[in-house]
Amino acid sequence: MNDIRYLKQKASYSFRLTLGLLAAQFALLAYWNLNRASGINWPIWAAQSAPLLLLLPGLLKQHYRSFSWLCFVLLFYFLRAVEGSAMSNARPSDHVFLVLTVCLFTSSMFASRWLQRSRLLDSATHVTQ
Repeated sequence: MNDIRYLKQKASYSFRLTLGLLAAQFALLAYWNLNRASGINWPIWAAQSAPLLLLLPGLLKQHYRSFSWLCFVLLFYFLRAVEGSAMSNARPSDHVFLVLTVCLFTSSMFASRWLQRSRLLDSATHVTQ
């Protein structure tokens, strides 16, 4: 029984961390798009935010598969973040984007794993009782 509480606690921490980092990622995307020299480009902002927004309902319901999908989607953001950080004219926000993406990937991966394990252990305890 102690294992279930411990897993649920870790899942809760990683869930909250994932949501916080996701909010920070949205804030950074908003910052980039609001401070463009050419002005706001709504289609680009929508294309950057839509993949993350589509997963938000499942994340809020704590479906572990949504966290796994978030990890998959973040691989594309990671490619862009590495590319932006490696450029000779990289801004500090490019490095922040890289760190945010890596941290978000890690926290969502742990959240997916711990949510799945806690649900499996929880259902196994209900079956044995």
